[in-house]
Order: sequence, then structure tokens, then C-alpha cells
Amino acid sequence: MELKDKLVKLVTRLVIIIFCLLFVVLCIAPLVYAIGSSEEVSRNMTDRSMRKYADPITPEVKADLCAKFEIPSNNKVCNPKRKILAPDFYDVIEPYLLNQDSGKNDFDYVEGVLGEYCVECWNMRSHVDEPDHYTCRYDIAGDEVFILIIQFDGDGHIDEIIK
Repeated sequence: MELKDKLVKLVTRLVIIIFCLLFVVLCIAPLVYAIGSSEEVSRNMTDRSMRKYADPITPEVKADLCAKFEIPSNNKVCNPKRKILAPDFYDVIEPYLLNQDSGKNDFDYVEGVLGEYCVECWNMRSHVDEPDHYTCRYDIAGDEVFILIIQFDGDGHIDEIIK
């Protein structure tokens, strides 16, 4: 009986250990997922709450940007009857500017298409040995609610777009 009792105790301990591990994994996995996605959730909540303060893009600005960025007229952002806010345009503009093969991902090109919507530009240097980096803020609606920030590297190419 002594061997049988030891075997029962061992199996009981294994079951408890497996149950505890399973419990820990099931509790921690959703927490890790929630922490990882909280930034995107926060951005979406901010976008929704800020939309009520934003001015729609004027028909003139729509026509200007649709022509400059070669956006097809059947795209929702180019519809003159539709209320469009700046973030709707940014979602179309960003991939266009980031296309490395287009040759349209540098400061000179961006200045040519978005220069009239530029609020400010400044240069900054992260280290003494590095070339200057330029950052520009663009406000296509003119309401200072949804700003497009484009950072350029020392060679004048787009480094990052922050919407």
C-alpha cells in the first residue's frame, strides 16, 4: 500500500501543478495582450473624441490634395459631398509618401505638395556626430486638431510619419 499511496500523492501533486500553470497562463496571456494593444486603443479613443472638434476638409483643399496625391475621384476622400476630416486623408497620403520607389519621399517633394499646409518646421540633432533631422507639422484642415507630423532624416528623406 505504501507504493500506491506515494503514487497517488505524486499524481495529485502533478495535477495541482498543471492546474496552477494553466491558471497562470490563462490569467497572464490576456493581460499581456491588453498591455500591448493599449496604445492603439488609446489612439482610437482619442481620434473618436477629437473628431467632434475637427473642421471638415473644404472642397478646395480636397480637390487640391486629390490632384497632388493622384487620388482617384471615386475615393471617398475626394467626394465633394462627403464630410471628410484630416485623419481620413492622412490614411491615404501616408502610404503614397512612404513608397520608396516613387521618389516622392523627400523633403522637397513633401514641401511641394503640402507646403501651403505647413504650420512649422524645425531641425533637431539627437547626437553631435549625426546630421540634422527636420520635423514639420502640417494641418490640412487649418483647425489645429489633427496634425500630420513628418520627420525627415539628415538626407532629407522621410524618416517617420506621425498622424
